[in-house]
Amino acid sequence: MSKYTASQLVKIMQEAGMDKEADFEGCSSEEIAAMEEQLHIKLPRAYCDFLSVFGKTTGRLFNDVIFFYPDILEFGYLIPDSFGTVERSKNHYVFLFRDSLCLYFDTTAGSDPPVYRFIKEEDSSPDKVFDSFTEWLNDYIVKDTEGYKLYSDRESI
Repeated sequence: MSKYTASQLVKIMQEAGMDKEADFEGCSSEEIAAMEEQLHIKLPRAYCDFLSVFGKTTGRLFNDVIFFYPDILEFGYLIPDSFGTVERSKNHYVFLFRDSLCLYFDTTAGSDPPVYRFIKEEDSSPDKVFDSFTEWLNDYIVKDTEGYKLYSDRESI
């Protein structure tokens, strides 16, 4: 699969008819810098690029998760204590939280770090689910776009 930038993914979604440009709002560079200062971390470039396009709203995507600025700041960068004995590090940044699921990356693992998943109920160790944040974002958006097109095509029959 090709790796698209966040800006390219918006165009793919729009070409599929998913959302209008007004349905996306990114964070300003000042807001991203404020996040880094508040959390005392340096966010990876791939995640900053994502925030600049999708940081505040993504239209229909991700509407059932805690993912957006400033709500994501409630979690800081740590996996919540309610998740039990999972190893925590000040370098782990939770970028998506939903019910019993956390997706996170290590902020020291380069400009496009691997994505890890931890599921509370499974009481197991986190597992690496994607080799990079960009790979995760592409997988999620491209699959969602393909599903939307398939549904839209069926509706037009």
